[in-house]
Amino acid sequence: MLADKYFQRLGFTPEQAKVISSKHCKDHLDQIVEANLRKITFDNLSQHGLPLTASIDVHQTATKILDHGRGGFCFELNGLLAAFLEELGYTVQRLPAIVHSDERKFNHPPSHVILVVSTTSDPDEKWFADVGFGEPAIHSLRYELDTEQTTPEGMTSRIVQDEGNVVNLEWKKDGEWLPRLKWDFEHPGQPLEAFQSGLDIVLDESSIFHKKLIVCRIDRNEKVSLAGSRLKRTSPRFGPDATVTVQDLETTEAAQKALKEVFRVPNPQDLDLERSKQAAPKVWSTM
Repeated sequence: MLADKYFQRLGFTPEQAKVISSKHCKDHLDQIVEANLRKITFDNLSQHGLPLTASIDVHQTATKILDHGRGGFCFELNGLLAAFLEELGYTVQRLPAIVHSDERKFNHPPSHVILVVSTTSDPDEKWFADVGFGEPAIHSLRYELDTEQTTPEGMTSRIVQDEGNVVNLEWKKDGEWLPRLKWDFEHPGQPLEAFQSGLDIVLDESSIFHKKLIVCRIDRNEKVSLAGSRLKRTSPRFGPDATVTVQDLETTEAAQKALKEVFRVPNPQDLDLERSKQAAPKVWSTM
């Protein structure tokens, strides 16, 4: 049973949790997604010194995220969210997706999991949800083609057909539509255990995740990321008034302090930045 611990991790009071649990609707789904992105970091800290390695086992992930206050990869974050939503009464499909690379290519196997969620209040509607990406939409998106959707933080997204049943998720950035994810729109979904090969990809020594630390936390007004020793804030997140500030943290101790105070990561004293220092500056440069 995840619900009590999960609601507590997201910062909901018992009264708020009772209301959200009482009706499985788009509005309550969005409250859960937004709180998740605000409270739980997307990060690869388990590859850079911190204990509790990444796993697709939901019980192991629940221990890491709910009991120990940590974050994790998409397979952990979206996998645990899917189990939680199903416990509440939502119907959830887990779909494999390919992440668009920095070279503007979809040139590798699926290494991401996305969620397609149906509510009991309107079972014919489907919603795209993702809390396991560096910068996903802060609310769920209607699961349909060619519909521009702007979420409360100002991100504008759309799902467009690529070829056959394959679709791309795009976002509008500086007036240009840019691809982010690719997947089979009509995919029936698969159990989380089927994503082990995807997790193996991100855990491999050749992976960008192994080469450099990345930690992200977002809310409506601000995105904060730590890429190696570079702390970056963007606020507001979109629009002509968006301001970016970057701070280079000179020591591991300074990075540990940022993890604890900015990202609320408990016990970051085992952080290891040696590989991050050796990584090319372009790694995670867009985060």
